[in-house]
Amino acid sequence: MTEKELKEFIELYELYTFSDGAEGVRGELNGADLEKAVMNGAHLMGINMSEARLEFAQLRGAKLYLADLHRANMASCCLAGADLQLAFLRWTNLCGADLRGADMRGAVLDYADFRGADLTGARMTRQQADEAALTRRQREWLVLSDDEPEEPEEEEPETEE
Repeated sequence: MTEKELKEFIELYELYTFSDGAEGVRGELNGADLEKAVMNGAHLMGINMSEARLEFAQLRGAKLYLADLHRANMASCCLAGADLQLAFLRWTNLCGADLRGADMRGAVLDYADFRGADLTGARMTRQQADEAALTRRQREWLVLSDDEPEEPEEEEPETEE
C-alpha cells in the first residue's frame, strides 16, 4: 500500500467511524504490509489489523480503541500516547516498541511480547500487569490502576484544507 493509498484509506475509515457507518468505508488492514507507515494521530477505532506488518510504523497518539492487532508484528513501532484500550493484542510482537504514555487498560495481552519495549507512563490495570510477561523494570514504569477502560471521546479528526 502506498503512502497516498494509506492516507486515503485512513480518511475514509475515519469518516465511516464518525458517521456511524453512513459514509466512508469500513475497511480492514489485516495482513497488510505497513512497515514504516506513518499514521500518527489516526482514528482507527475497532479496525482489524491482525497479522499486519507494522515494524517501525509511526502510530503516535493513534486511536486504536477495540482494534484487533492479534499476531501483528509491531516491533520497534512508535505507539507513544496511543489509545489501545480494549484492543486485542494476543500474540502481538511489541519488541522494542515505544509505548510511553499508551493506555492499554482492558486490552487482551495474552502472549504479547514486550521484550525491550519502553512502557514508561503506560497505563494498565494491576491484573493485566500481573498477567503480562513484563520485566520488573517495565512493571515499575507503568501507571497501574484498577480503573475500567473509558469510552473514547467523540472528537472529529483534523482535516487538511
